[in-house]
Amino acid sequence: AWTDDTASSYSNWFTGQPAQASEQCTKIDISSGQWHDNHCNNAMSFVCVHRESDCADGEDNDRDGDVDGADFDCSVIDADGDGYGRAEDCDDTRDFLHPYDSDGDGTDDDCGWRHVAAGDYHTCGIDSAGSARCWGSDSSGASTPPVGAGYEPWLAFGLGEYSSCGITSTNGLECWGNSSRLGTTPSSGAFSVLEVGSWHACAIDANNEIECWGGIGIPAGQMASPTTGSFTDISVGSRHSCAIDSSGAAQCWGCGISYGQCASQSSSFTDITAGAWISCGITTTNAVECWGSNGNGELTDLPNSGTFTSVSSGGYHTCAIATDGSLECWGCSAGNSGQCSQTPSGSFREISAGGRHVCAIDTAGAMHCWGSNSDGQSTPP
Repeated sequence: AWTDDTASSYSNWFTGQPAQASEQCTKIDISSGQWHDNHCNNAMSFVCVHRESDCADGEDNDRDGDVDGADFDCSVIDADGDGYGRAEDCDDTRDFLHPYDSDGDGTDDDCGWRHVAAGDYHTCGIDSAGSARCWGSDSSGASTPPVGAGYEPWLAFGLGEYSSCGITSTNGLECWGNSSRLGTTPSSGAFSVLEVGSWHACAIDANNEIECWGGIGIPAGQMASPTTGSFTDISVGSRHSCAIDSSGAAQCWGCGISYGQCASQSSSFTDITAGAWISCGITTTNAVECWGSNGNGELTDLPNSGTFTSVSSGGYHTCAIATDGSLECWGCSAGNSGQCSQTPSGSFREISAGGRHVCAIDTAGAMHCWGSNSDGQSTPP
């Protein structure tokens, strides 16, 4: 904004500008009348003002650590009417928003849905404010997460059949819903990755080690997670689990009923997922590989070309995000509720496959769900 708090508009940029995320101020070339970005601590012959200041929306718009009050009406700079009064509107992919775009998806961090996790009959997401929003079956309270200080903003969720778990704002773990299978949640420690299956849950702690709990009612061997090693990712399926260690190797365990889903793999992986009787991963060359059961086309129908960034397996189906943001789903030859046939078009940044449904967040932060909607699990708020 200008010093009198009226809206500023920089539409006549010099070629290649704005160029650097660290340059928060602007200067104008008087010969061309075009704008350049500039470091705010550079001494100039004119006043350099930060591009925005706090306004009456209760947020720290200028990122100075304080909500300074009503300097001006936020609607003044909401030129497109999308409800966001700051320079980096949610539909604005210009470079100068990137200081606040931690994941580099071209959308400001506080715009749209942050995260989604699909269970068998319910789904939970983290909205733009960091609050938990769940929909679908609320059997045993699985769709009723705790609220308030100490929980929000939530960092991640993992969902099972009738239970849910989340990583809180302090990196602790909290579970709700049916506890008859999960038992007692770890009460201490800091965690970065969380996954919940039908019978058990696992998380990666601050030491990059795996901690699993639950498994009540299944053979103890299916809970035998690696006791040593450093891990970067983990996924929990119906009864088995898979993780990626620090070397990129996949380790799977808990396959008391084996279809090959725990078989050793030679590839190195960047992402991994465990489904009902199948395991899949994204290799370091961005190919998708799957191993285990082929009862529903899980292996024969998987993409044999293209490159991918992430993958998620549900009851029997699997979906992946291609490097261009598009989606591919397969393994729906039985129990098909539209998980594969109703896949939406567009560009996506996160996907989660549930029992017989799928939810994904597109690059604009919008939530899309498809497949079975028997309990409202495909109808986000």
